[in-house]
Amino acid sequence: QAAPPAPATDSSVVAMITQMVAQVEASGINPGNWTWSMGTANETPCGVLPPGIAQGCTSGNGYTASTIFTGTPTLSLVAHELANAEVENNASPALLAQVTSVEAGTSWSPIDATATCLVYYHMGFEDDDSGSFQCSASEAQYVAANI
Repeated sequence: QAAPPAPATDSSVVAMITQMVAQVEASGINPGNWTWSMGTANETPCGVLPPGIAQGCTSGNGYTASTIFTGTPTLSLVAHELANAEVENNASPALLAQVTSVEAGTSWSPIDATATCLVYYHMGFEDDDSGSFQCSASEAQYVAANI
């Protein structure tokens, strides 16, 4: 993905996120039609993201997803938000229903749980960015094969 427009933030953080985005995409996570930026948000569904704290919020509508990052995100957070974008853009209701039945209310949302499975499958680690849900290897394989 192209780097976002120059935000009012430290350019070294933007460069670092750009490198992490490339690493995540190279792993196989494909966010599709997706953009990202740095800053705060005061709009639904993100609410207020305070500056300085490493956070991310991804939302999508009509096969277009966008992410807002604050603070200095980790690779885990960047991977999770790209995976959220892939889920927003590509997951079928049937796939989300399957993951929902497995995560049984332990994730913040079916989209977050599905994204966690993509991160686990493609990057080999639990991203810990979806609540307490932990994706099993078999569930991660199912998600990756059916997204």
